[in-house]
Amino acid sequence: MKIPLRELEQVRQDPQAYLRKRERPKGDDFFRKSKYRTLQRAALYYHNAKGDLDKAKEYLQNAYDRFKDKRSLKDDFEKLENYAAAFENLGNSVFKVRDRLTLILPEGISRDLSITAEVPRLDLTSAGYAVWMFSKEPASLKGELRFPLIQDTYSKKLSAALDEVTVGVYDFATSSYETYAFTQREINRAIAELQQLVERLITMARPRTLREF
Repeated sequence: MKIPLRELEQVRQDPQAYLRKRERPKGDDFFRKSKYRTLQRAALYYHNAKGDLDKAKEYLQNAYDRFKDKRSLKDDFEKLENYAAAFENLGNSVFKVRDRLTLILPEGISRDLSITAEVPRLDLTSAGYAVWMFSKEPASLKGELRFPLIQDTYSKKLSAALDEVTVGVYDFATSSYETYAFTQREINRAIAELQQLVERLITMARPRTLREF
């Protein structure tokens, strides 16, 4: 079973409901979320344009041509400006944007399940690396299972010490960053919880296998 990283908390909260959801025909939530996705793409375009905010705003305005309702464009311009200012204040340099990531998991988990994501931004910092996810609005996210797993995977992927990698969230609503750093013990606990979760999914899926979902 391949699980998008953004859906891991859904699995954690109610694995049975998640399996039922996987059996239903997939809907398309693109239009419901497309303006927010457009804002995210404009933010990442800002980095591709080497920090040229005017080009990023032009990209955003052109992207908005597809929407009939353009009332939120002014707010999104402001959010884009705030994003650029918040990035400059960090003092980091961008190492990569839109990084495709598959979590590195123990063999006992990976033979039944893979967890993938597109990570918006990976920065170089004075202490190592900072991995950034995006959030549309304020939320308490540190307790989510994905974050220690992301830190662990990037530590291995980049051959960096665990304390050289942080993971965090940029919130577009408040224009603020929140950074998390997990210990090896916390990561081990997250992996153990994921293992238990996979075992529950396997039991619930019988007589089918997870690969059939």
